[in-house]
Amino acid sequence: MTRPGLLAACCGTLFALLVSGFAYAQDLQSWFSNPEENAQRTLSEGKQGVLFVETILSEQGQLRDCYGMEIGLARLNDGWKGHMPTRSMHPLLQPFNSILGGVAGIFPGDYVINSIKCERMVYNGLQARFRIRAGEVVNIGAIRFDIRARDGFFVRTTVAHRSTEPLSRDTVAYFKQAYPKTFSRAVNRPMSLVGPPDAEYKGGL
Repeated sequence: MTRPGLLAACCGTLFALLVSGFAYAQDLQSWFSNPEENAQRTLSEGKQGVLFVETILSEQGQLRDCYGMEIGLARLNDGWKGHMPTRSMHPLLQPFNSILGGVAGIFPGDYVINSIKCERMVYNGLQARFRIRAGEVVNIGAIRFDIRARDGFFVRTTVAHRSTEPLSRDTVAYFKQAYPKTFSRAVNRPMSLVGPPDAEYKGGL
């Protein structure tokens, strides 16, 4: 099930960079096994940085417990696109192979988050922007979606409010446990929203 794309205002140049690239979407591998070792190896090679991020979704004021979440990324300088897992908490697998936040090695550049997926639901549209350098560890914080329905006289309107915030306490604890050396080096550089924080469309949740 795909939700209507969330409206985000941006300049025409940014839009052109996203849609005209020759690159294709790639999956950024999640480090379920030996996460710290993989992150340190990535940094030692000096070609990529390591990104820490979290996604939070609520509907009608209640946190939605998505067992699997991911974000879509696009790099602005060359049009590369990829998908990055940010949450995996299937109840049958807990406490094994569960991740509370997204971690990946990515090449340097300016990026935008262009989608957020919660299991089968996808929220499309430009969401936030961040930068990372080679050999750098960056904590860009959490992006949060609050979805609410507002009943009108004839039709229901859905309102989406986006915001950025620090990583949640549980996610920080997870990162410290799984990536003790790498996360201790993280520079706090919060992502910035692209476009207005609120968008609305006709229809129910």
